[in-house]
Amino acid sequence: MSLVPSTLAEWLTGRAIYAQAEDTALRASWGDVAIESEVLSPIAAAADAAAEGSRQLLFLGQPLAEETIELEGELVGLLGTCQRIVCDRAGYADGPTVLVIGAEEQDSGMTRLTVLRPMGVGA
Repeated sequence: MSLVPSTLAEWLTGRAIYAQAEDTALRASWGDVAIESEVLSPIAAAADAAAEGSRQLLFLGQPLAEETIELEGELVGLLGTCQRIVCDRAGYADGPTVLVIGAEEQDSGMTRLTVLRPMGVGA
């Protein structure tokens, strides 16, 4: 059994740095149904966390469609990531960036992905 170095242990048990991004116009438009997203990640610098918050706000601050698509291969590792998906399904010819929120490998060698795609992108 190997021991965790004390510096890593201190980092893992240390306090998190929180960065918040909010768009008041979006909040006013969506009201009580506005979504809130919170992610805990290994980002160490506050500036990097602020940039990630802005990136998420840009993606999540627009109408999204939840879709299920099947792609060839074992793609469960895409879960929780943003990916450009190009396939022959309507709306995917130009490879829109989607957020993969579900992934199930099928016996046929395909993976069924559940994704969030900005509405109107790639359509």
